[in-house]
Amino acid sequence: MAKQTIDWTVADLEALIGSEETSNLEFKDGRSLLNEPKKKEEIARDVSAMANAAGGIIVYGLHETNGVATSIAGCPAEYGKAEWFDQVITNNIEPKVQGVVIKRIDLPEGKMALVVEIPKAMSFAPHQSKPNKIYYRRYNTTIQPMLDHEVRDLMRRSTAPELYLKPLFVADASFGRDVVRDVQMDIHIGNRAAEPSLYTDLDVMLDAALMPQQVSAGWSIGDVLMGGQMVNHYRRWLIAPEHMPIFAEREQKIMSIRVTVRPNTIYQLSYIISAPGFRKVEHLGLTINGDGRVIASPTDLFSSFTPPQGRVAAESF
Repeated sequence: MAKQTIDWTVADLEALIGSEETSNLEFKDGRSLLNEPKKKEEIARDVSAMANAAGGIIVYGLHETNGVATSIAGCPAEYGKAEWFDQVITNNIEPKVQGVVIKRIDLPEGKMALVVEIPKAMSFAPHQSKPNKIYYRRYNTTIQPMLDHEVRDLMRRSTAPELYLKPLFVADASFGRDVVRDVQMDIHIGNRAAEPSLYTDLDVMLDAALMPQQVSAGWSIGDVLMGGQMVNHYRRWLIAPEHMPIFAEREQKIMSIRVTVRPNTIYQLSYIISAPGFRKVEHLGLTINGDGRVIASPTDLFSSFTPPQGRVAAESF
């Protein structure tokens, strides 16, 4: 699992140096936290725009040049406190963005940085910047006012599920040795929205280097071409009442499979989830640490993948 924002340290800020801004990562100078009306308006715009898109992280206190983080500038510790920031977004965004995580990181010379994680807006979408009565949205690395049809589309988020998959490797005590091992990989499905999913179509694509075998019952399997290489493709429907509906914040294990892994090696996993009013495609690079923890990070290696038409069913379990 990726490191939680609340656990970030100076080392995590240093690791961002040389990184580029993305659709879900933005760098802001420490002066953006000045207690001034214009700065508060800017904060409301940036946070609401990130929430109205796909969510992400804003790091205050990093100097950037042309969208690339160049240094940890920080900002004076006497302003930009977490409590002040929370009050700013509460008073200047309507409705309030729920679930924002604010992490203060102390720096040398009495300075600090602020890391703000903004979840994707769902039940209360869209969020409006109150100072200028505008709905904003982040597009790649730019922020623009939303058009009427975009506002209407976000309003439908509250009536659709928001599904995701979470991989977990079940390792024994000797997993930390730098040797190839057979382990069990469990994949869980969860729902971040209040609307349950009664009908779910799943596609899971696994790196052939994992040499998957002994998949749990209910999955059809085959091979598909992704990023110029063949990968193992697994597909399944979860339909109520035969299967339990997927409720908010209640993860269910939907797959167990034996795979062959080596610690500190990156493996590819992609998935597609489709449900009424919802579709998600995500490509992940999985790194399995010596202690068995899984670190998942986005990758574009398989971004050229085109889902096959119809069901691939070379074998059924």
